[in-house]
Amino acid sequence: MIDNNITPGEWIWLIKDIFLGILVTFYMTRSRALPRLKKIRPTASLLGYRTVLSIASQVLLVLLFYIMALFLMKGQEWYDPLNPVFDISISAHLWMLKGDNYDGTLASVFMIVILANCSYIYTYGGDFRKCVLHNLGINVTYLASLTLVAGFILAPPNPWNCIFRVSCDAPNSVAAGQLFPFLQHISVGGVGKCFLGPQVKYWQQHAATDPPWLPSTDTNCLPPAATLAALPLDDPRISTGKGFTVIDHCVGPNNCLSVEFQWILIGLLSTMTFLQHFIMKFARV
Repeated sequence: MIDNNITPGEWIWLIKDIFLGILVTFYMTRSRALPRLKKIRPTASLLGYRTVLSIASQVLLVLLFYIMALFLMKGQEWYDPLNPVFDISISAHLWMLKGDNYDGTLASVFMIVILANCSYIYTYGGDFRKCVLHNLGINVTYLASLTLVAGFILAPPNPWNCIFRVSCDAPNSVAAGQLFPFLQHISVGGVGKCFLGPQVKYWQQHAATDPPWLPSTDTNCLPPAATLAALPLDDPRISTGKGFTVIDHCVGPNNCLSVEFQWILIGLLSTMTFLQHFIMKFARV
């Protein structure tokens, strides 16, 4: 993400900071203590081996799976890399659109799943607290987080996904502002705007304007007439991934994932989730 100047969309950060950072964290504290003492006591050391191992094992695990997912995605024939700063000249104030690409989608879904998993597994409480299943709040918010991500990955392009700049295309990005006008008014610039996917660079290279042309809702997110005539909206370089048809009904600049990779991603996230739970619950690190 750092080497490509990529950041997830603004509403992904709001999920992280408000939903996961405040609401879910609150419910993490709602698991009650067991009525009986145990032979082992909870560690009070911030740098004790039990604390360090419980954190390091999770960090290494999720890092491994994220690198695996990134490697597999970059090996797809439709994957089109994009550095939004150097490739299409996105300025700093449009930071919320720097995730309008395949890397942004991958980072967004991993961020939510990783944080949701960690919130849940660290609520187990080991031998000292009641079973986490008694904690209704953490279970509801955890399932909501995983359901949200599954929808991001498996659903076709739609205005809801485009609020979060995940699995989105140009028409649905604009439609998001019309369908959710309240969110558009409080957004810093992502909701209801044109989608700046990797395909924009082909339009931009043909237009060859100074400063570089960028899509605008004033022109229906379309390039100058001469560029549109040479590279129409249905051109394989524009409404697909690197010239390959990814899925049907993905129009204009986009970060749509192929059906095959959608299920690869679901499989990787599911396996990572299982291992995070297994290590924390049964490995007793």
